[in-house]
Amino acid sequence: MRPRTLLIFMAVGVTALGALVLASAPPDASAFASGVGIALVATAAALLWAVLTVVRAEATVQVATDAMASARGRLRALEETAARDEAQLRTVLGAMSDGVVLLDAQRRLRAANPAAEALFGFRLTEVGGETAIIVLRRHEIDAMLSAVEASGVSERQELEQIFPARRILRVTVDPLPAPGGFVVLAQDLTEARRLELVRRDFVANVSHELRTPLASLRAMTETLMGGGLDDAVFARRFFGQMLAEIERLSRLVGDLLDLSMLESEGVRLRRVTVPTRDLLEGVARRFSLDAATRSTTLTVEADEAIALTADRDRLEQAVSNLVENALKYTPTGSHVRLSAARSGDAVQIVVEDDGPGIPAAHLQRVFERFYRADPSRSRRSGGTGLGLAIVKHVVSVHGGRAEAFNRPEGGARFVLTLPA
Repeated sequence: MRPRTLLIFMAVGVTALGALVLASAPPDASAFASGVGIALVATAAALLWAVLTVVRAEATVQVATDAMASARGRLRALEETAARDEAQLRTVLGAMSDGVVLLDAQRRLRAANPAAEALFGFRLTEVGGETAIIVLRRHEIDAMLSAVEASGVSERQELEQIFPARRILRVTVDPLPAPGGFVVLAQDLTEARRLELVRRDFVANVSHELRTPLASLRAMTETLMGGGLDDAVFARRFFGQMLAEIERLSRLVGDLLDLSMLESEGVRLRRVTVPTRDLLEGVARRFSLDAATRSTTLTVEADEAIALTADRDRLEQAVSNLVENALKYTPTGSHVRLSAARSGDAVQIVVEDDGPGIPAAHLQRVFERFYRADPSRSRRSGGTGLGLAIVKHVVSVHGGRAEAFNRPEGGARFVLTLPA
């Protein structure tokens, strides 16, 4: 019978305790117990422990390698998330119309969006790291930063900006948490303030325009009630004046309604093909009697092939307002010319006269509501002060523009540029 031997290696953690040998009795048991047998067992145990150590070390290295790979993956994911968040933040800041400036605790410039660069007139690439007083150039903002630093509470103030352009800014300074710093938010209120001024002027002008004829009507009514009716000639003259004031009020209300409708976003245009010569000739016929009483010549110059797509009624209203103005402000015996011509993809309708023209200081404002270069003359002629404002809005809703010029040879020239 061949001997059988089982070697069991014993260890706790990394500490070897020894080896247990189980063997069937060999023919010569004394030989196995000799030094040779024990040496063989020790050698086998040492080899086995070495193998186990190498295997365990390789497993440990693999675990460490996997852990490092996993950590690199997580770090890469965090970097990608941070880059994506930063890109989204830059996109949001870039799309903001308000200026945003980020300062550190020492008030040095760290970040700013394009709106802030435009409002304060600097470039981040050129002044990054400079202090707020150098970059923003406003002692008021520097004082706000000091107040926020001392109290930890936001500050807000309206400032009039002169450089790089005249603006009205609402500046808000907020503190940042540790390690500290500030966010400066600048809102451009220039257009809002301008619209507020326009609204106040509009209300004041409407009140004035209504008050004048109403006061006149009241005075004439009181005069007639006080005995004026007894004089037939006197009463007839007063009734004629009252009718004129009522017509003026009616025109004012009509113009206000037209302007309100044109300014509303829901205005609807009935677009049709409009031959420009036919349009201008129709307007000229409408004012032919008025022109004849003033000894004024009305002429039309337009190619019959020129046409555009527009709301004919609205466009006729705009041209009529220009012709009516020209007849009012040109002296007797003048010439008013209506013309149309192509200009690239657009059509230009021109109404010009050889009157006194428009003072240069008023050219940029003639299309404003209730603006009059000669207020007394406009009121005497029965104008409401809204005719040119209506012209501008009619052209605007058609996607065009209205412009006023003075002719070198004298007189005014109004040009309506409309898409064909």
